[in-house]
Amino acid sequence: MVEPAGTSNGVHPYHEMIQQFKEICAVSEDVAQMCIEDAEGNLQNAIVRFLN
Repeated sequence: MVEPAGTSNGVHPYHEMIQQFKEICAVSEDVAQMCIEDAEGNLQNAIVRFLN
């Protein structure tokens, strides 16, 4: 499995945010991580569109 950038120490770069999302939304860690990563991708796409 390929690790996302910034995970060389074994901790996801959004570990704290994932934990908070998991608790607030009462979802599993996998679902929380997927939602956070999806949101990050959407934000990056929006920034690219804005800059173009």
